Amino acid sequence: MAIEDKNTPVHVWIVGGLSLLWNAFGCYIYSMTMMRDPALMAQSPPEVRDAILAAPAWANGAWALGVWAALLGSILILLRRGAAFYAFVASLIGLAGTARRLALSQPFDPLCA
Repeated sequence: MAIEDKNTPVHVWIVGGLSLLWNAFGCYIYSMTMMRDPALMAQSPPEVRDAILAAPAWANGAWALGVWAALLGSILILLRRGAAFYAFVASLIGLAGTARRLALSQPFDPLCA
């Protein structure tokens, strides 16, 4: 599903490139967290380490879907493919799962104190 326009505006390349860098960093953080990188774990507070170790498989799967689909979407934007839309929809589904996990794991504080 290639986009027919041969003259891609410069802003598409800029946004696509920045999106690629941003999402690649998200994939890096996900990978280091899932590999339980000792340097990363040593820098994390005990509560964060406990949350990482206690995360259910579905939450890790949602996180994986979110970051890897976003990276794919960024690549597809740079390749000027219409399928980038579907990759970003998949990424949003992953984000919804991750947000659900965060909402369920923390008590609600109406005063945000």
